[in-house]
Amino acid sequence: MPNILHRVGIQASPTAVYKALTTQNGLAGWWNRPDAEGTKLGARMCFIFKNGGPTMEVTELTPLKRVIWRCVDGPEEWLNTVAADTPARRFPGAMPLTNGS
Repeated sequence: MPNILHRVGIQASPTAVYKALTTQNGLAGWWNRPDAEGTKLGARMCFIFKNGGPTMEVTELTPLKRVIWRCVDGPEEWLNTVAADTPARRFPGAMPLTNGS
């Protein structure tokens, strides 16, 4: 699968972006409610959609600076996909998604 890079600029503080990427309510506000919080390194969050969904593992977590997830289970096309965000003023809300295969 080719690498895909999505960048979404939003007007929000790093704190708001961080919460949107690590808490159940924050994630539900822009994507889907996971079964767990992503507030700890190694945490796994399963996102349930109609036809299944990915389980993302938090592989890097630096509060207010960097959040990285990796898909560890779910649809084949999601496996090893990495989602990274840098909720800093320079790149608010930028979340590149790449396939790690």
